[in-house]
This record gives sequence, C-alpha cells and structure tokens, in this order.
Amino acid sequence: MKTNERVLVGYLCYLTEDNKSRRSHNFFRSLESIALLENQACRVVAINNNCSEDVAKLIDAQKGIDETIAFKSNLWDVSVIYSCAKLAKERGYDYCCYMYDDFVVYDANFISDCVDFMDENSDVGCLRIPYYSYENRNSFDSEITPKSVNPDSVRHFSHNHVLRSPLIWEGPYKIKGHVFYKNNWHYSSRPAIWKTDLLLSFFEGESHVPVMQPFEKYACKKFYETGLKTGVLDNGAMHTFLESERCSSQASLGQSTQISLAKIDAELLGLDT
Repeated sequence: MKTNERVLVGYLCYLTEDNKSRRSHNFFRSLESIALLENQACRVVAINNNCSEDVAKLIDAQKGIDETIAFKSNLWDVSVIYSCAKLAKERGYDYCCYMYDDFVVYDANFISDCVDFMDENSDVGCLRIPYYSYENRNSFDSEITPKSVNPDSVRHFSHNHVLRSPLIWEGPYKIKGHVFYKNNWHYSSRPAIWKTDLLLSFFEGESHVPVMQPFEKYACKKFYETGLKTGVLDNGAMHTFLESERCSSQASLGQSTQISLAKIDAELLGLDT
C-alpha cells in the first residue's frame, strides 16, 4: 500500500472486437493517462468488463494500474460503481472512486488534496472530479452549452431533480494547489470520489439494480435522502469525449437492463457465473 493511500479507484474498461473500430483511439488515450495516478494516494483496480484478450494484456501491463479484475460478461456501468464501493469497504478504504475508459486524467497530484477536502467537510458525501470551471459555469451547463459543444457539460439542478431547484454554491475552499466548492448537486455516475459507506448504502437490500440513466435516477433519490452535499473540484482532474460510450446507440439498450448484484459479487471472486 502506498503512503497515505485512502482511496480505492475502480477503472472500468470496455473495449471488445465489436466496438474497437469506434472506441480504440479514445480508449488508449484514457488508459495511458492512468499512469498519472501511479504516485498518488490511491489504489487503482481496473474492472475489465469482458474486453478482448489483446486489450486485457495491455490493461494488465498499464503503468498506474495496481490490480485487474476480469469479468466474463459486460455488466455495464454499475459494475464499477458497486465494485469500487464493495472492494473499498472490504479493504478498509475511507473513500472510493469510479471512473471510465472514456475519461482522460490530466492532473498528476489531485487525490491527496481531494481527501483533505473530504476529511475537512463532513457535510460532503461525494466530490465531482471531471473537468469543470466555476468561473465559466454556463459553459458546463448542458441546458446552455450542449454536450455536442462541450462533452463535459452536465445538468445544473439540485438533489431534488423532480423540482429542478437551482444549485446553491459554497466556497471557494483552497487546499494546497487545488480549489473546491460544494453545493446541492444531484447524484451523477460521472467520475466522483465518495465516502465508501455512503455509496455502498445505495445497494443495501437490493438484489438487482438498473444501469445508465435509470440507475442515476435511482441513486439521485438515495443521495437526496441523505441530506449531504456534493463537492466540486474546480478545473477538475479528467475530461471526457464527444464520442463517450454513454452517448452511443448501445447506451439506449440500458433503459431496461437490470444487473444482479450477486453476479457482480461472483465476478469479483472469480467464480463461474
């Protein structure tokens, strides 16, 4: 374990023979950027979501990845969200983080400051780490600047997504070389650092969970009920692409998909499923 290692990062990888033609370029940009996590206060566990054999070898050899868990089937985005929380709890990490192979890391020194921010702000349940600029918020609001213009733009409304209440911002909070804010933002499946116990609680009592946007809707309600706030790393630590997998035609298939948590558990243990 690295010195002061308190975050377990789950990194979801999904590059197959079927999607290589459209995903390879961005996938390898993302994979190579994981090297920037090598000397940070985290352990990176790659979740190989049924990648092709040649890609699996590259994932295993990638600098910055400490461990790989190979799944035999595609268990969608919830596989890394659930897995990072479960593994972090089992291994004694205070915080967990999920990220994906369509995000490129560009900050080589953000994890420790993020941990300090979370430690000092007990009212914050999660910390958003994708590219974001507080001073240019309109450029990151998808209702003002569409994702076709800025792939990192997102919806700007509160935990109570039904009422679509505006965000209430607090900060800035400067910690060493980084600046943070906090607000009442809704849950998002985009990369974030979470209190381990909090994220894992979203799955308690459930045998199956939805994926993609249906899971986000489910998790929005769960997060809203906690009363906790969302932290925001100003300027972020990673960016995504216009060609994100979440924007593909395949993503629409997730509207009716349900994933068995027992199946993810079995995959984590390397059992036949």
